[in-house]
Amino acid sequence: MCRECRQEPCDPRCPNAEEVPLECTDCGSEIEIGAYVDIKGEEFICENCLMDMSGFDLAERLGIIEII
Repeated sequence: MCRECRQEPCDPRCPNAEEVPLECTDCGSEIEIGAYVDIKGEEFICENCLMDMSGFDLAERLGIIEII
């Protein structure tokens, strides 16, 4: 377990993390560190996809609301 981020493997934002390119869950493009939204450690969304997303869609992805 990492002493900085307390995760195994390291969180991508941790200074000890390996330089592994992230891929946007929506469009598949490579993402630079710091230019994305991490949703529950499972999804990474690039800035372009985030800007195209409505507030409602983002709230749903974050688990704040649920469509019934």
